[in-house]
Amino acid sequence: MKRLCFLGNSHVAAVRAALNDMRVEGGLAGVEVDVFGSQRNSLRTATVRNGVVGSSSAFVQKNFRWTSGGMSEVEIARYDEIIILAGISVFSSAHYQAGTDLPMISSGMADAIITHHMEQDWAIGLARLIAEVSGSVQVSFVGSPLISVDSPRAQKFLAQYHDRDTGVGVRARNLRTMIDRSVVARSAGNFRMKAPPADALEDSGFFTRSAYCKGSMLFKPEVDAQHPGNDFVHMNAQYGRLLLQDALG
Repeated sequence: MKRLCFLGNSHVAAVRAALNDMRVEGGLAGVEVDVFGSQRNSLRTATVRNGVVGSSSAFVQKNFRWTSGGMSEVEIARYDEIIILAGISVFSSAHYQAGTDLPMISSGMADAIITHHMEQDWAIGLARLIAEVSGSVQVSFVGSPLISVDSPRAQKFLAQYHDRDTGVGVRARNLRTMIDRSVVARSAGNFRMKAPPADALEDSGFFTRSAYCKGSMLFKPEVDAQHPGNDFVHMNAQYGRLLLQDALG
């Protein structure tokens, strides 16, 4: 039996929603999936000790029990793979833009930007620490989803991307290639960085298709409601299904 763990902040809601649907459909035979999540930046309190991911925060412990169905900490060795859904995504164009413009970026500059974020981002640090303490467990860092194509920033970027006169399309495609290469080079041993599911992304590869954002659910145990229409950062059950299918690969 394959055992998967998704660990993150509110973005694990997409996986939880997909799990409910797939279990009803019988699409998870021979697979055990646990989800551990805690809202906003509360997961920053997470620690890795004695092969366990836990937290001294009662808030985080409560959320872990809610999302996992009773467990307040993650036993690392229990899983074949742990997927981290929190922190930044180095695939976001925002890290490489100057205002709304996408300048010409060399491979060295792109690599330096990624290095900076890998050193500064707490969630990447957590993922790497989990990988270090257990060499037999695959740890995959996906980070936060890329924002929806419906967001104002995406609309501005894509207008330039599709306008051949701006040259943004060529620069963006070259940048995405450089990011892919840099990420592969940094994935070693049982730690790897992964792009969001390709099927969820629009043509440039920097934003999520609208269909995977609309109808995303609030990450609150006491509230059964969708995010407002102007929420462009949280994804729905369809996106969660792609994450699961990608992990089951």
